[in-house]
Amino acid sequence: MLYSKPLRILLLILSWGSLLFLKPASAKRFSQAAILVSLLLTVESMIAIPYKLWTIKGGLKRRLWGDLSFIFGPFFAGTLWIFQLTFGKFWKYILVNIVVDFLMAYPFTFLFEKAGLYRLKRLSKHRLFSLSLVFAAVIYGYQIFLEKQFSRNSEKS
Repeated sequence: MLYSKPLRILLLILSWGSLLFLKPASAKRFSQAAILVSLLLTVESMIAIPYKLWTIKGGLKRRLWGDLSFIFGPFFAGTLWIFQLTFGKFWKYILVNIVVDFLMAYPFTFLFEKAGLYRLKRLSKHRLFSLSLVFAAVIYGYQIFLEKQFSRNSEKS
């Protein structure tokens, strides 16, 4: 608990700082997919409260800060990076997501629980991993849809 606030701030700074090295065209191209996954994760966080999927010590303000620091920190930036590195190569995208989601669900969750960032309750690590992969598939499909829309609009011009 003692290190949870500085760790959250560090995660945000590192996540957003990494975006300085992202190609601006990639950030623009993939930002809608990153926004979609942020919205999905926000809904998941809202559902998590009444169903007690995970807990964060403190009141609603700390809970909000805790959830949003992950959603708009590592998850948002990670989405942009993964898309820049893998988009157009579906199997590479899936493999990278399997590795990243596995790390998040198992070793990082263990470490984050020890650091007092959150504690999984009714959401098992297996379900967290599975849900992450479902979200990855949804946003990849969404990005494919956006690419098709963009290419249709380019052809009309």
